[in-house]
Order: sequence, then structure tokens, then C-alpha cells
Amino acid sequence: MAYLLQGMTEKAFEAYNKSEELFRKWKRQSGVLTCKQNLGLLTMNQEKYEEAIQIYEDCMKGLEKIHFGSTYHELGNLMTNIALCYRRLNRLDDAEKMYFRSLEMKAAAVGWEHTYVALAYGNLATLELYREKPNYEKALEYNIKTTEIYKLNEISEDDFQYRKFLENQAMILYRLGRHDEGVTLFLHVLDILVRNKAVHQRIKTVSNEILQYLFNNKRYVEAEQVLLVLLEHDPDPVSYFILDFMDILQPRDQPRPQHLTLDHGLTIWPGDATLCQQKAVKHLIPAGATEELLQLLPTMINADYNTAVYNAAAKWCTDAGRDDMAVEVLEAGHKAYPDHIAYETQLIDLLNKLKRYPEILVHSKNVFEVEKRQSRSVLGVRLCQSDVWQHRYCQGNAQQGSMHE
Repeated sequence: MAYLLQGMTEKAFEAYNKSEELFRKWKRQSGVLTCKQNLGLLTMNQEKYEEAIQIYEDCMKGLEKIHFGSTYHELGNLMTNIALCYRRLNRLDDAEKMYFRSLEMKAAAVGWEHTYVALAYGNLATLELYREKPNYEKALEYNIKTTEIYKLNEISEDDFQYRKFLENQAMILYRLGRHDEGVTLFLHVLDILVRNKAVHQRIKTVSNEILQYLFNNKRYVEAEQVLLVLLEHDPDPVSYFILDFMDILQPRDQPRPQHLTLDHGLTIWPGDATLCQQKAVKHLIPAGATEELLQLLPTMINADYNTAVYNAAAKWCTDAGRDDMAVEVLEAGHKAYPDHIAYETQLIDLLNKLKRYPEILVHSKNVFEVEKRQSRSVLGVRLCQSDVWQHRYCQGNAQQGSMHE
């Protein structure tokens, strides 16, 4: 066991195999089966599920011989582990059958109101969530049986398993469209997590879904309640983003403390795509803060945007009606990546729109050279069709006319 706790799996295998040999030598069958159960657990943790099932089934046969004619809840635990292997192999119907066998064995051994039975119902509830089309109705039915047994036994909601089942129930209610019930239970679970300093152990998909629901339905008071808890105990970029968005929709009389601001989030996660885009689109571009925007963009050169960040930022600017800022962004992109022709072609189109013709000619020279080397004339066609060509052509005709006069 010491090897297992230290993550020394191979050593643990060796130790359990030696222990099994000794127990066989001493003819202590219960010790042999205990070693085999631990070997099954090690094998399952190595994701060798078929092999683990075989080990567990051998253990079951051995335990049935020892406890013939009686009920023994340890058999139920073996059945649970076999069901878990089936679930991870995506053999969900086989898993369900084994979970029911485990439920019946545990109930026969300890009674229907024991927490062992509650855990068995919880496993069935979880299984329904793993189906290709989750059966939330059945999952809720099983989960309610679980939580009712915990209540009956007066187990504290601070108990790890109990609060996990309460959190699952909040998620199931929400996904069944019973949003108010789901939100109410989730907020209750959040209080439990805060009390136990365990907010980081929450199911993040659940908190994110409920936050999105509260935000979309303008339930800002409850959304802020959740966000402040998350930012205090387990901050993430999405929480900073949503809180900033809410403050834009509902401006505050007094600014928030620094540790709750978007800027603080950016000090923790510099270059985060969500936070940077929010900063650019909702703050810098509307304020015309070009210099700050150009300082922000290089931090976003990562897996989310790569060098295309300048193209994206230029679009944010044009969408906001700030073509002047878009030009500066593209020029900065071209300066940073002179071989990235897309910046120059996009810049030419934008300058053409702004009728800044002399600048088009400067930027087009390099593109012509590159495309000439690549035996392409796409840009030439575009340029001949653009206003700049017509502008130069008209100027030439005007000059010729004056000479003839």
C-alpha cells in the first residue's frame, strides 16, 4: 500500500503478488482474495479494464465459496468495480446490470436505508448521465433516493459524498429545464463548498452553465453572488470576463476593488484570449486607446490566435467603426511579421476604403514583388479594379487633356 500511495505502481504489483504467494502458502484464502482485489484495483487504474474484470470475477467466486449461503457486502463492492470497468469500456448496459446486482447485494447485507445503498443508487444515477442521450429523469429518480437516505441517516451535508450528490442533483434539475430549482440547490451547495473551503472541488461545467443562465436571464444579483464566491476562492478567466461584462451593462457608482477587475485577471493570465478580447473590444477600442491596444496584442501570440491576432484585432476595430485604428493595427502586424502578406492585402483593402491612395501604392509594391515571384497576379487584378487605379488613371487623363489644350 505504501508503494501505491507513492505512485510506485510496478513496486506495488510486485508486493501484492508476493503477498498473494505467501497467503497461498499459509492457506489463508481471505488474504489471497484481499491481495487479488488490490491487484484488480491497480489493473483498473492502469486502464486495463478487461483484465481487471477477470481478476474481480475470480475474487467474486472465491468470496462466494467462503461466504456460501450468506450475504456479504464486500461482494457488492466487487460488483461495483466490475460495473465501473464496464462503464469505462462504454458497455453501459452491462454496467447497469452489475450496478443493480451490487445494489441488491448491499441492501440484503446492510438494509435498504444504509449509506452503502445510497452510494449504489448514486452510481446508477451517474451511469444515466454517461449515456449518449442522458436520461435525466431516471438520473434524478436515483439521485433523490441517494439524498433521501443521507437525510434519513442524518449525515451532515458537509460530507464529501453527500454534497457531491446534491451538486449532481442541482445539475440534473437544471438540465431538465427545472432552472429555478436547479439554481436554488446550486447556490445552497455553493454555501456548503465555501464553508468547507472546497470551492475548487465544484463541478465547473455546472457552475459555468448556471452562471450563463443567470447572466442571459438578467438575474445579475444571483450571478454576482456566484462570481464573487468564485473569484474569492477559485478564480478563473471566465469569471473575470462575466463580471466585467455585467459592470458594463450595469455601471457601478464606485469601482470594484482591484482584485476583482479585468486588469487584475490579465495580470494572472496575461494573453488569455477571452480577457484580452474583452479588454480590447469593450475598453480600448471604444476609448480610441490605440497605443494600449498595440501593447496588448503581442501578449496574445499563443495557441488561441497565433500571428492572426492582428487580423482579428483589425476586424474588432472596423466592427466598432474605428477604421483608423484598424489601419494602425495592420501596420503593426506587418511590421512584426513582414512576410505575412495577408496583413498587407487586408491593409490595402482598408486604405482603399478610406481613399488613402498614396499609402496603397507604398504597401502594394512589396505584395507585387512577392506575388510575381510566386507567379500570381491576384493582387494585380484586385488593384486594377480598385479606386486607386481609377484615381491614377483619371489623373493621367487630366494631365494629357491639359497638354493638348
